[in-house]
Amino acid sequence: SWRSDDSVDVFNSEARSSSNHAPASQPEARNPSRPLFLDSIQASKNISAAFPSFGAGKADVSDLNVNRLQDSESSAFQMSVNSISNGDATGIFNNAIMNKGDTFFQKQNEDFAALEQHIEDLTQEKFSLQRALEASRALVDSLASENSTLTESFNQQGSAVDELKLELEKLRGEIKVQMVEFEGIKEAYVNAQMECNAADERAKLLASEVIGLEEKALRLRSNELKLERDLENSQTELSYLRKKMSSIEKDREDLTSTINALQEEKKLMQSRLRKASSSGGKSNDFDKAAISKKDAATSTENL
Repeated sequence: SWRSDDSVDVFNSEARSSSNHAPASQPEARNPSRPLFLDSIQASKNISAAFPSFGAGKADVSDLNVNRLQDSESSAFQMSVNSISNGDATGIFNNAIMNKGDTFFQKQNEDFAALEQHIEDLTQEKFSLQRALEASRALVDSLASENSTLTESFNQQGSAVDELKLELEKLRGEIKVQMVEFEGIKEAYVNAQMECNAADERAKLLASEVIGLEEKALRLRSNELKLERDLENSQTELSYLRKKMSSIEKDREDLTSTINALQEEKKLMQSRLRKASSSGGKSNDFDKAAISKKDAATSTENL
C-alpha cells in the first residue's frame, strides 16, 4: 500500500525548515526490498504522460497514484501557506520549493523506473502464476479423471475381490473335504503299510520255507540220483544174474539129460542085474554095482 500521509509529513517538514532557514532534512531510509515510490510519494499526471510505455494495465495504477499525489500536495501546500505570516517567508518558501523540486522529480524518475520494473516483475509473476494456475487446473483435471478411473478400477477390483473371496471360501471347503479324504487315504496307507510289513514277514517266512523245501528237493534229487544209480547197478546185477540163471538152466538141462541118460542106463543095468541074478554067483557083484549106480543117480538128482 502507498502511504499518502508520509508525503504530507514531508511537505510540512520542508515548509517548516524553509521558514526557519534550516537545511532540508534527508529522507528516511526505506526498506530496499520495496520501491521508495510505494512508501513515500505518488505519481502525477504530467510525469505519467512522460512514460507512455507502461501500457493499458499500468495506466490504471498511475491514475490512482496521481490522484492521491495531488490531494497530498494540495493539502501540504495549503498547510505551508497558512504557517507563513510575511512576504519574506514566502520567498524563502518558493526558493525551498524550487530547490526541492529537482530532487523531488529526480526521485520521482527513479521511483517510476523502480515502479515500472516492479510492475514488469509483477506482470511476469502474474503470467507465471497464470501459467502455473493453468498447469494446476490441468493437473487437477488429470487427477480428477485419474481419480475417477481409479475409483472405477477400485470398484471393479472390489467386485473381483468379492468374487475371489467367494472362490476362496469354496476352495477352503473343497480343501477341508480333500483333507478328510486325505486323512482316510492316510489311514488306508498306514493299514496298507502294516499289511505290507506283515506280507513282508510272511514272504520272509515263505522264503525260508522255500529255501528249506529247495534243500529238501536237492536232497531228494540226490537220493533219487543215488537210487537211479543203485537201480542201474541192480539192473546190471539182475541182468548178470539172469545170464547166470540162463547158464545154470543150461547146465541143469545138461545135467537133466545126463541124469535121464544115467537113469536109462540104470534101468538097463537093473534089467541086466535081474537077468544076472538068475545066474547065481554073480548076483552080489551085480547088487553092489547097482547100489553104486543108484547112489550116483541120487547125487545127480540132488544137483
